[in-house]
Amino acid sequence: MYLSTLQLVNWRNHLSASFSFTPTTNIVIGPNALGKTNIIEAIIFLAITKSFRLRQDKLLITHDLPFSKVTGDFSDQENDLKIEIRLINQDFKTKKEIYLNGLAKRAIDLIGQTPVVYFCPEEIERFFSSPASRRRWLDIAISLTDHRYSCNSAVYRKVVQNRNQILKKISKNLANENELKFWDDKWLQLAEDIIQARREFISQLSPVAGENFTQLFKTNNSLTINYLESYIGSDLTAGLRRALDINRRKEIRYGNTITGPHREDIIINLNDKKITEVGSRGQMRLALLALKMSEAWYLEQKKATTPIVILDDIFSELDQANSQHVFDFIRSNQTIITATDLESLPSEFRQANIIDLNKQNN
Repeated sequence: MYLSTLQLVNWRNHLSASFSFTPTTNIVIGPNALGKTNIIEAIIFLAITKSFRLRQDKLLITHDLPFSKVTGDFSDQENDLKIEIRLINQDFKTKKEIYLNGLAKRAIDLIGQTPVVYFCPEEIERFFSSPASRRRWLDIAISLTDHRYSCNSAVYRKVVQNRNQILKKISKNLANENELKFWDDKWLQLAEDIIQARREFISQLSPVAGENFTQLFKTNNSLTINYLESYIGSDLTAGLRRALDINRRKEIRYGNTITGPHREDIIINLNDKKITEVGSRGQMRLALLALKMSEAWYLEQKKATTPIVILDDIFSELDQANSQHVFDFIRSNQTIITATDLESLPSEFRQANIIDLNKQNN
């Protein structure tokens, strides 16, 4: 899969801009505040229909303008895809319109059409300090290859919201505990499916990430990834049901569902200890890079097409040897890289397609 053209209208600081990309290596260069990451954000927005930086779509529209439009032309061995997303300010909300080859689509229909893997240095702290960030990465990575998982996750979030409303009513004596049975059953069914999919994903990803970490970055340290589940026992169905029973009184008291996939986590271990406790920032950076490389491998296995790899200003924090390892890994993918200047990049990148924002803004 590769992106050939990207058009932006009223997107962040880009009032009207068009960019062309090659199927191999592309480098977007320019000083800070010219909008390099805004371009990356637009590409990812076309892939997952959400910003990886902001929760509110209205903030993606150039200040005080009524709408924004992002359009991308993608190709793989079999299909050409034109994806367009429009954001329209309407009173106190922002309407999102999504089109695939000219046909209106739902957001969930778009996820997985254009597999993308993204990495930036700022992600290190966010990823390793926030279970919610790790769950979000997990959900997006699996959803890009598994439409059922994407649908189940969306329904699960609604089930938890509805279940929480009943719990709050029960805590105020406005509802009976029997009203939870329907939502408990829905919760159980969806939680099982989501956890099974996560288990399978992590079981395939962990050994590849470990191999990438040791071989690509020439280290004797071992890297493993474990899925931390919130139930007790070896039987998933019985364990989830038991977790509901054990936590019933506490959930009613708090008016909140306190167990399930929305509270679970992944643990990354360095030499069998949590990397957040024993690892340096440099080791965490390489661990996350190894994880993202493994994600790219997984997407290629599942989608039968190479994902687009996006590296946002990462080479400023890598030494020459590790930069070379990254370059060797991404040779077969379309790669979009941002940097402040070419001098900060390995010499192998000098022959890439260069998008110079200094010239674009002159």
